[in-house]
Amino acid sequence: MSASFSKNVVVLGTGGTIAGLLPDAKGPNASSGYDAAQLSVSAITDQADLASVLKPLAWGLRSQQVAQVDSKDMDRSIWQALCSSCLAHINDPLVTAVVITHGTDTMAETAYLLQRLFEHAQKPLVITGAMRAHNDPQADGPQNLRDAVDFATRLALAGLAGVWLVFDGVVHEPSRVKKVSAQSKHAFHSYEGDLIKERIDPTRLIGMHREPAQFDPLQDPMAWKTWVFDPQSDPSSWPVIELLTCHADMLSSRYLEYLVDLKTNINHKDKRESLSGLVISGLGSGTWPKVLEVPLRQLLEQGVWLVLCSQVPWGRAQPAKGALIEHEHFVFSTLDPAKAKIALMLHLMASA
Repeated sequence: MSASFSKNVVVLGTGGTIAGLLPDAKGPNASSGYDAAQLSVSAITDQADLASVLKPLAWGLRSQQVAQVDSKDMDRSIWQALCSSCLAHINDPLVTAVVITHGTDTMAETAYLLQRLFEHAQKPLVITGAMRAHNDPQADGPQNLRDAVDFATRLALAGLAGVWLVFDGVVHEPSRVKKVSAQSKHAFHSYEGDLIKERIDPTRLIGMHREPAQFDPLQDPMAWKTWVFDPQSDPSSWPVIELLTCHADMLSSRYLEYLVDLKTNINHKDKRESLSGLVISGLGSGTWPKVLEVPLRQLLEQGVWLVLCSQVPWGRAQPAKGALIEHEHFVFSTLDPAKAKIALMLHLMASA
């Protein structure tokens, strides 16, 4: 049993497609209509034959079911439970590395959260998942999980740590990675600045290199503070950050008008403190339609933080000339909008 090993890899399960099942794996529609988060993490590890990776090292395997959800339903309560489990295993002297199975829809967000909270951990944390269900004839989960465990062990053997996303034979750095396909097994891609693209590409594929890849972090113009994770914290007390997506024909924004009303209307007094920040998923290199200018300024005047990002998938975004609002609570970020929500949340928690 794994308890007899002095070194162990822990696999934490949260559900997702890698734990999903097709109702008819051999029928004409075998690759569609699956239900996510149906199997335990122990069933997933059994299918992946992780002994082939760990037995030569004389390392053991442990598993823990942290959650069982489709990742579209990932929330702060599950994040809190997952981070608590990660912290406990990081502090366990018998645990050498932690691997997390996760649904792909919000995997990049969770990976970024883990990176921010555990960037100084002395053990590797690697997250992975699948685009095909557990019983799909073309299931990719077993190989992805073997790759993740293999990469985690090589990091540990090399005395390296960090948080990484491993998928379809490729290693990704969490602040850079993005899901780019809803069907392909090659579902994730990483943003690559022009200056470092050629240096990164040759070191990406797991099967080609025995040493773990090393990346330089992108330099975000905002110096985000990072909250020191407290496993006793109440997730319901974490700051509420909303997201607004810009688009053509934006004559007005009922949603934005509601947020302004929420902060200014006496009838919403019980909710006035609930909104702490708003991330704006901007256009192009980081702009918004002029019609939003007044309500956005109103939110700033009410103490709401505004973070402007670009929804454009690739290319380093920067605010257009004259677009920057001069206010202490206005921030421009090169993060994608979903990760900027996490960054602002952690920043406000650290500043409290």
